[in-house]
Amino acid sequence: MVSKMKTYIKLEAKDKEPALKVLRKLAIDMPKVCVMDAGLADSLGIDMAQGSGPGGVSGAGGGGSLDSIEMIMSYFGGPGDISRERCETIVSTSEKDLGEYDFVYEWMDKPEKAMLDKLAVDIAKVLKPTGAKHTLHNK
Repeated sequence: MVSKMKTYIKLEAKDKEPALKVLRKLAIDMPKVCVMDAGLADSLGIDMAQGSGPGGVSGAGGGGSLDSIEMIMSYFGGPGDISRERCETIVSTSEKDLGEYDFVYEWMDKPEKAMLDKLAVDIAKVLKPTGAKHTLHNK
């Protein structure tokens, strides 16, 4: 099995949820990544140990039932913010343990260095208004 490149983010903030929300929103326009964080997993009922949730949400192109797609769509802001098609690919469940990290972007295809650099700049830009500090690691 080929392991996929992942960009892990560790946040430093009293309340991490505003930072997690902007990181999730950033992923909507990145069709070659799927995401996971503990708050997202909890909200969608995904068992991080089992890698599945309601309707068998499997992420990374796997899709899920109509109910799970509606839940994801609502979690990411609703139909005006995310398409049904993107809902089928945005949630990663291959990341069973985030370890010390708060958020992961999982790349569906190996990213070029320019893509990783752009993501790092975009992350810093969206996190700035939240006041959260962060560290980023690509593995």
